[in-house]
Amino acid sequence: MPSPARTWTAHAPNGWSQWLRPEALKVFVEITDDDVSCTTYGYDFKDNNTVAGGTAAAAAFDSALLALSPEQFGTAAQRNYVWHSIVAMKANNPSTSAWLPSSPVTTATCTPGSEGPGTGYQALSVLTGGLRYPTCLNANFDAIFNAIAVDVVEKSAAACEYALPADQSAYDPNQTNVVYNSTSGGQDISTELTRVADASACTANAWYYDDPLDPTKITLCPNTCAAVQDDATARVWVEFGCPGVASKVTTTETYFGACADHQGPVWLDLGYTAAIPDGAAIAFRGRVASTEAALADASWVTLGVATSAEATCPLASSCAIDVFSALGSQPATLPWLELEITLDPGSASDPAALSEWTLTYSCRDNQ
Repeated sequence: MPSPARTWTAHAPNGWSQWLRPEALKVFVEITDDDVSCTTYGYDFKDNNTVAGGTAAAAAFDSALLALSPEQFGTAAQRNYVWHSIVAMKANNPSTSAWLPSSPVTTATCTPGSEGPGTGYQALSVLTGGLRYPTCLNANFDAIFNAIAVDVVEKSAAACEYALPADQSAYDPNQTNVVYNSTSGGQDISTELTRVADASACTANAWYYDDPLDPTKITLCPNTCAAVQDDATARVWVEFGCPGVASKVTTTETYFGACADHQGPVWLDLGYTAAIPDGAAIAFRGRVASTEAALADASWVTLGVATSAEATCPLASSCAIDVFSALGSQPATLPWLELEITLDPGSASDPAALSEWTLTYSCRDNQ
């Protein structure tokens, strides 16, 4: 009975590039008990189980990879990838220790079941600063994977761009700090970087937002980025400031009821136009006296409190404040009145705003 036809599905038809970040270190881990023998897509990589063959195969692969995408994998002078090999080579001493790049490529194999020492893979590890470990010790692979994890941390350069949280209500961009920490002589040295307007304004130890008005990421200035990535002990962290919380704002105005000599003022109504978010309020208080100097000794009286339900109350509206009635025990006929206005944000994230108000009075004949 003939075998059914095989159908191959291209899970990454555009290659891996869509999942790779140019600035990120690329780490390859090859696991095989065989040699390098690959002829496809115009490439011909063979190590022939020899040191010379492995060195040549590694050089050819490295050249092809760097040419394929220097943005992702770097250059021969500064590679941006590391190749670790778990191949059928002999074990180190002790056996759980990985072979370092400083150790030469070997054709000695481990047992049992070795097909070839993988000299081409070994040579790639030597070339890129990777580690090597025998496949035969598969019961102790945790040792090599732990070593690879440590190596990745040590080789990875600090990032120079940092994405901001999507929810911008959770922090205040104007209260954000970027700190660069380094270790020298056993001492931690922290430097708070300076925010500049944009890339053109870069100075030493500085950073900027991609968009000052609607930022989505933080970028270190080029010289700062270079210093951080050249520092093996570098750590960079971002301190997000808490969202701004509006505080109470109070202002006062003093009024004099000017009337004819035979008349006195009568304080009447207060109308206003405001924008008041839910949870916020605007409080109005007043006090009256016979002279301006005497106002300081007069007691405050609550005239009214405006909320979002009554954000705009012109004089003709039913919600306009009846100052005459509110003054109560304080005669509404005294000529001096001090008005206090307090914008209270309450539980609202945005403060209330008062755009205008009108205080009225009339003149009445003296009795």
